[in-house]
Amino acid sequence: GGTYSAIASTAVSPNTSVHTLEIKANGTTIEAWRDSTDYISATTSFNQTATGVGIRADRPTYFDNMTVTSDL
Repeated sequence: GGTYSAIASTAVSPNTSVHTLEIKANGTTIEAWRDSTDYISATTSFNQTATGVGIRADRPTYFDNMTVTSDL
């Protein structure tokens, strides 16, 4: 359950290449990298008490070897 709230977004050209996606949430900052290159950065206070993680795509997208870790 829950409500979807977009924090940041970016356009991605469709392709069949394999990419590495890294997302870090620390305090009010959320950062994402694609293939070790800065991709998205956003600031919001909602994440400070978050207990879950999610990714949304508007076309067929596949994730393999996904890992979620915490520094807490």
